[in-house]
Amino acid sequence: MYGKDRDGIARALTTDKLGVVSTRNVLADAAMEGRLFSAANQANVTTTAAMATTWTGLGIYNPAASGKDLVFHEFGWHQEIVFNTEGGIGLFAATSTDAAVGVAVQGGKFKRVGSVAIAEEACTIAGPVLLRVGLGSSMEGAITTVPSLGMNIYNIDGSIIIPPGYGLWSYTFAIQTSSILFHYVWEEIDI
Repeated sequence: MYGKDRDGIARALTTDKLGVVSTRNVLADAAMEGRLFSAANQANVTTTAAMATTWTGLGIYNPAASGKDLVFHEFGWHQEIVFNTEGGIGLFAATSTDAAVGVAVQGGKFKRVGSVAIAEEACTIAGPVLLRVGLGSSMEGAITTVPSLGMNIYNIDGSIIIPPGYGLWSYTFAIQTSSILFHYVWEEIDI
């Protein structure tokens, strides 16, 4: 039995003892083949309210000349301290006029380099479009410590694809001061 991979190359299919076709995790394949990348804030960030043009948080920008689509698989956030005000978390797409490297991009195969994407914590955006909302909410109020909330993971599973010239940016309903960390996992596919 033969099948074709995403590049159109014929490969022999393998089966387990019962004759069921064996598969590997799609993300494992992408990591092994050098197409999977991630980025995370390295310290708590202050976020801007909603989709302000002078945006802050964590975003992944796909440069106009990259020749790749960015296929997003995961978005995560962790509230480190009590937020200034309540609000929701989401994702939006926009262009950027001044994206520059703010956070190092890591390969799925650790320390692998070669991503075309720019991981940014602050830039000027234009034409924002809200894509996902209600991914989480925040705690605020008259408390001085945050209980253990754990990491919040939103499995995008390839349902957001960002073409060259655009980015995927974190969204918070209100300004949050040095209280949150974000991360993304994505795959880079030749156009």
